Amino acid sequence: MKRAVVDLQSTRAVWRAPAASIRQITRAFGRGWDVVEVRALSSSDGDGAEPSPEALEAVQGAEVYVGWGVSADIVRSAGPRLVWAHTAAAGVGASLTPGLL
Repeated sequence: MKRAVVDLQSTRAVWRAPAASIRQITRAFGRGWDVVEVRALSSSDGDGAEPSPEALEAVQGAEVYVGWGVSADIVRSAGPRLVWAHTAAAGVGASLTPGLL
């Protein structure tokens, strides 16, 4: 089964993804996907936010990651199966690490 990780719970309440949005994302992946929601709060202040230990564990072996930036630690933990990384942050400068490229 393929794995997708949704890591959109912000330390700022206004930026937290509502449960209905997480359900919609999960349904959009469809059958054959294990969609894991990271519940630990993470910083949504930029594209290079430090991931939570929960996110680092959840992303291991994942094909897709959606979060507040895509840190080098997320890319390393995901490994070579990661084929799609999506950031909800406005910028991507800090996410453009050699591992991601």
